[in-house]
Order: sequence, then structure tokens, then C-alpha cells
Amino acid sequence: MGAFLPGLQKPGSPALRNEIGFKMKEQHIKVIICDPEKAAYTKEIKNNGDTIREILGGLMESHHPFWPKKTRETADMFVLCNEEGKFLDLPRCRALIDDEGSVYDIVHGTFIICAVDRDSGDFCSLSPIQENIAMQLFGPAERYITDADTGMVLVVPYIY
Repeated sequence: MGAFLPGLQKPGSPALRNEIGFKMKEQHIKVIICDPEKAAYTKEIKNNGDTIREILGGLMESHHPFWPKKTRETADMFVLCNEEGKFLDLPRCRALIDDEGSVYDIVHGTFIICAVDRDSGDFCSLSPIQENIAMQLFGPAERYITDADTGMVLVVPYIY
């Protein structure tokens, strides 16, 4: 199954966990949803695997992307995406950028940005600060142009 998040679970925690190892304490969580070719938006969703898989359109994989400003807030922010997004050739959605401004990966298909409680390992709502950070980085939709000669992918803003 996808990427795991070591160190976020307390030893001896209760066994009720979703498929990637997280307990789910809050019944509903406030997240940001990013769809291909659409602006990102905030939504409150049920905090369970079925709801998350339905939004993603398949199996869930978690990523802790590079955040340009490493703070306590960004340390607790994760991207949940379709584990098979690239394999299924889902539409490109958003580029992940490193500290030098270079694209190091592109998320395919719809994805969710949520927070994880570092003490319990639970998925939880984004704080207002986390929402602001995520919307600055992933809010506007993107398009991708591939250079036929070099194979280089250019990321450009999506014009609505």
C-alpha cells in the first residue's frame, strides 16, 4: 500500500484504524480538495476511509510533500491521493515543487490536503493557518505542457 508515516502512531494505540494505519478520532474533518483543472476548495468531509476513497476515486496513498517553509503547521500537513493515479492515467492535477522551485512530481487525479495529529496519528482538520498555506500553494488550477523534443513538462496556470 502507499507511503507510510512512521512515528505518528503511539505504541499500544487502539486497533480501529483506516487502511493506511491512521486512527480516525474526529467524525468530520475540514480539508482542502484539489481537482484537475479546477480551483482548490475547502470542504468538511466524513473522516472515514470510504469517504476518502470515494473522493479520490480509488485506493488511498499518503504523501508528506516538500513545503517551502518548514514550520510546525506544515510538518502536520499531508496529501492523500489515489494510489494508482499515474498508472490509471488520471488527469494531472498539481505539481509538487522543491525548495529550488523545480517540479519533483505531479499528483494525478483529485487529492485531499489534511492534517494529522502528531500525538495520536489521527487525521484531523486543517487549522486556518494550514488552510492558508495549502491554498497559496495548491489553490489555483494548473495545466501541463510537455515539450515533444525534450520531454520536459512546463507547469502553467489554468485560465478559467
